[in-house]
Amino acid sequence: MPKLSSEHQYCILCGNDELIPMERYKAAHLCQCLKCHLVFSSQQPTSNEIETLQKGKKWKDHITDDAYRRYAHILDRFEHFRKNGRILDLDCSHGEFLEMAKERGWEVYGTADTREALEICRSKGLEMYEGALNVEIFAENTFDIVCARNILEHIVNPNEELKKIRKIIRSGGLLYVTTPNFNSFLRFRLREKYSIISYPLRLVYYTRRPFKRLFKMNDFRIMETEASGVSISKRQIARAKSTVPITEESDFIEWDEGLKESWLSRFQKKNLNPVFSFLGIGDFLKGWFVKP
Repeated sequence: MPKLSSEHQYCILCGNDELIPMERYKAAHLCQCLKCHLVFSSQQPTSNEIETLQKGKKWKDHITDDAYRRYAHILDRFEHFRKNGRILDLDCSHGEFLEMAKERGWEVYGTADTREALEICRSKGLEMYEGALNVEIFAENTFDIVCARNILEHIVNPNEELKKIRKIIRSGGLLYVTTPNFNSFLRFRLREKYSIISYPLRLVYYTRRPFKRLFKMNDFRIMETEASGVSISKRQIARAKSTVPITEESDFIEWDEGLKESWLSRFQKKNLNPVFSFLGIGDFLKGWFVKP
């Protein structure tokens, strides 16, 4: 099979050299590995592209009451892993999740890659470090919990980064991960118009199989994975085509401040989320991985 004329000549997950271009997604330079089925950008962004992206990044918060309820549920589950009481949230946005953890008595740490996020989080009294994946500064076995929410899709050397993250988690500690699901219902419906497909903002697109493989390869025990998040209303689908940032926190439920959750959203979450997760077509992959 002919090689792609790209910087990536091998799969960034398994190292296989059989990569096929995905013509429908050529604007994002996507290719797929024939061995592990990972989808990723065949191009690595230039320094100029990265600089332009960072300068133009002005994320508006979409933290809703529903998101806070979800945070509370996640933190409830984290209690099972509390031993030394330390938690690290990588690229923690404006620190809302860490604020809730701190209120529950956790010793919290966060990282961020923008000056704005660092200043906002530090003004809240959070212990912050510059660089989204700046984990080398921490000693081995430091944390009960490390959160990597909406980070994997930006990393083109996932095995290297996971090895670093694994070192700072204590034995029996947890790595909690979320990332957009390439096999989501919305991607099948919107194809290349789906705003998740965005170069150079996102460079890697996981589905359930390579998602699990990544953590098995890096000596994590898979506790649980799911593909959740349901988005079928016309308004939500229209938003998914736009440039509005999509995150796991927004979950396509409340896009405008003060907007009440609709009966359709409640119905979707209760009845469709389990089905979509079983089929692997939810909007986001979520995983709970334990360091043996």
